[in-house]
Amino acid sequence: MAQTMTDFLRAVDAIVELRRDDILSVYSGKRGHCCCGCSGKHYANPARLRDANAKRGYDYTPDEVSATMITRVYNIIKNGCGDIDSGETFVHGNGWISRIVDERLYVAYVSK
Repeated sequence: MAQTMTDFLRAVDAIVELRRDDILSVYSGKRGHCCCGCSGKHYANPARLRDANAKRGYDYTPDEVSATMITRVYNIIKNGCGDIDSGETFVHGNGWISRIVDERLYVAYVSK
């Protein structure tokens, strides 16, 4: 399904407002699959670990806590506000912002 200009602009507005400090956790996985973790991995923000654990409903393991991955996904989403015809898709919802690049899905789960 093609992304409309309105949807794109709403997502861009959410991305412009995105701050790294607002991110509880991120997901990086295969495009077209669910985000349960079977085709990718979730990482918690160590600075927001208590909130991330509470939102998830159970604790992240130490190997799932990574400031590096939070920064990486943040940069991929934040720096990607390009042309709507670039083949990339930006979507946002209540508490998350995502970007699809080629065959990869990146999601930032935020506190607000």
